[in-house]
Amino acid sequence: MSEVVAIHQPNCLPWLGYFYKTAHYEVFVFLDNVRYEENGFTNRNRIKTSRGPMWLTVAVSTRGNYHQTVREVRIRDSALWGEKHWNSIPHSYSKAQRFESTYRRSWEHLADLLETLVGNICHMLGITGVEFRRAFLLNVSGDKRELLAAHL
Repeated sequence: MSEVVAIHQPNCLPWLGYFYKTAHYEVFVFLDNVRYEENGFTNRNRIKTSRGPMWLTVAVSTRGNYHQTVREVRIRDSALWGEKHWNSIPHSYSKAQRFESTYRRSWEHLADLLETLVGNICHMLGITGVEFRRAFLLNVSGDKRELLAAHL
């Protein structure tokens, strides 16, 4: 039996299209076995606030680890960034109370946090029946272009 699969790099608080994509596939694979790109949306994103857009960034350790994969990225100062996020989000998003435990939890790896956030948001949006998988567990490798070419 074949499955309809979508694959995407984990993003921090992803845009609505990410969830549209998630909702329309049976399996959603977090592409966590590719190189982490600094200054992208993997560990940060903007939210709308009453004072305009605001960046929320998950502090990560990259010093000396420039070639690490997304799944290898470690969170730095977990309590500090989580508290900042939590103090910013409920003021702008009334239904965010569901995420308090996620932001108050201590996280070691960025990919684990992002998978949990996406799962929580899917639940809040009523997106069900999607099986989430992590690419590193699928035993495939290569950069983004190589992975795409190998699976066409």
